[in-house]
Amino acid sequence: MSKPLISYRDGAICVSVWLSTKPMNGRLVNFHKVKIEKNYNKNGEWKQTQSFLIEDLLKISSLTQKIYWDLRLNKTQLKKSDPCNP
Repeated sequence: MSKPLISYRDGAICVSVWLSTKPMNGRLVNFHKVKIEKNYNKNGEWKQTQSFLIEDLLKISSLTQKIYWDLRLNKTQLKKSDPCNP
């Protein structure tokens, strides 16, 4: 699996963005896909889920806003990083 373009983590919550390309009207168009997950350790094995507690929602909101503004304003150098792997 390819690495994300950019990832941000807050505790167990991780938001990652991948750059994808698809043909549209005879040309290739770039777009971003976002994955939100929560990492947890069960019996010594790391697992991921896309189910969240209500207490996770502020973290998700904060991380997705940061990614949105970083991508839209190009404030960050978008380098391949993946802090989402425990």
